[in-house]
Amino acid sequence: MIDGGDEMGKLGKKLAKFADSPKGRKLRKKARSKAEDPATRAKLRKKLGRR
Repeated sequence: MIDGGDEMGKLGKKLAKFADSPKGRKLRKKARSKAEDPATRAKLRKKLGRR
């Protein structure tokens, strides 16, 4: 039986390290701006069938 707990810990640390890097900050900023864009939100609502 394989316990993935240790591997997930390593993955979490790598993701946190990436998120704090300049490239990660740029990617987070881009994702946040898309999420806040009214046109993108409208497209998603239409696609997902939500009001």
